Amino acid sequence: DAARRTVTDGKAALDGGDRGAAARAAKASQDALAQAVGLLDAITRESAALDEARSGLAESLARADADVNAARTAVAGTDETDQEDELASARAKLEAAAAARDGNPRDLVLAYRLAREAESAAEAVVAAVAQGEERQRRELAAIDAELRAAELTTDRAEDFIRSRHHGIGRRARTGLSEAHAALDRARSLRDVEPQA
Repeated sequence: DAARRTVTDGKAALDGGDRGAAARAAKASQDALAQAVGLLDAITRESAALDEARSGLAESLARADADVNAARTAVAGTDETDQEDELASARAKLEAAAAARDGNPRDLVLAYRLAREAESAAEAVVAAVAQGEERQRRELAAIDAELRAAELTTDRAEDFIRSRHHGIGRRARTGLSEAHAALDRARSLRDVEPQA
């Protein structure tokens, strides 16, 4: 309406010989037309988003639910407890997606976006838990290698002391006993506190 009105005003100004008013009316109609094109583009984008949400919402919610359950299982099955907040966030997004789908008024686009976010967040939790478990496996392998090296060193020291029974004093034997005690303590801490 605004564009038509400014075109009519511009024609009247041109017919009346007022070129300045006609130019202003032409500029105003161009601006109104640009706004109308922008609004039509926005409507087209929103329509496409709504169509995508309608067609993909059920599947996206199902995937998000499966991923949140997988993340819950992964977190429960590991000592990697720093993912609890992320898991809670994924759960909350999934619940919000279901609420947006079922609400009055329904917001399918929001529900679809939240379901996709829940799915992504849950996948990130599963990946973080897997990375934590892999890191822990690598740490335990390194600990096992260090323990084996320490065992070999104490075994060699013990063989050396035993073969020179008369030439070795109490100090060396005490050091060997302390090394065995430290090795035993390290073995006992391996599964309890791998970082120690």
